[in-house]
Amino acid sequence: MPHVSIEFSPNIDNWANPVAIARAVHDVLCASPHLPADAVKTRVFHHDQVLIGNDADRGKGFIAVSIRTRPGREDQVLAAISASVRDEIVASVIPIPGRPLTISVDIQIMNPVTVAHAKL
Repeated sequence: MPHVSIEFSPNIDNWANPVAIARAVHDVLCASPHLPADAVKTRVFHHDQVLIGNDADRGKGFIAVSIRTRPGREDQVLAAISASVRDEIVASVIPIPGRPLTISVDIQIMNPVTVAHAKL
C-alpha cells in the first residue's frame, strides 16, 4: 500500500500530459518519507465520457487523485502527503483562461478489519 488512482477528464490534453502527471504523482509519493516507496501502486484512468456541472461546451476538466492507505499516520502527515501531490500536479499543468481545471486529492484510510492482504 498505498493504492493510487488518478482519474482524468477526456479533455486533459488541453492542460497537461496525463502520462507525465501520473509519473510525477507516483514519483512524489515514492519520495515521501511517510510511505513505503516499494509499495506505491499507481493506476491511471482516462475517462471518455464525463459530465461536469452545466458544462455544455465541455470546456471544464478535472484531475482526481485517490490514495488508499492503511491507518496509522497522523492527520498532519496525511495533509502533507495530499498537499505535495496537489502541488506536483499544479506545477505540471498549464492554466487556460476561461477553461477551469479542477484538481482534487483525497486520502482514504482503509479499514483493517475489512481488508484482506497477501504477498506472494
